[in-house]
Amino acid sequence: MKRVLFASDFSKASRKAFAAAVRTAKASRAKLTIVHVLAPFLPIAPDQYVGPETWEEIDAQSRKW
Repeated sequence: MKRVLFASDFSKASRKAFAAAVRTAKASRAKLTIVHVLAPFLPIAPDQYVGPETWEEIDAQSRKW
């Protein structure tokens, strides 16, 4: 193994996964790459439908940020 990719939102819940990624990278002498990921903000309740036009607008606005 040459590379280990760790994608995280840096939440408290991701700490164990980060520790595991570090251990794996060290054990295999691999390069560790860390990627910060963000979930898009959705100003709706989880049970509501988001149409394609609305989703495209939300996506475009989040990319501007």
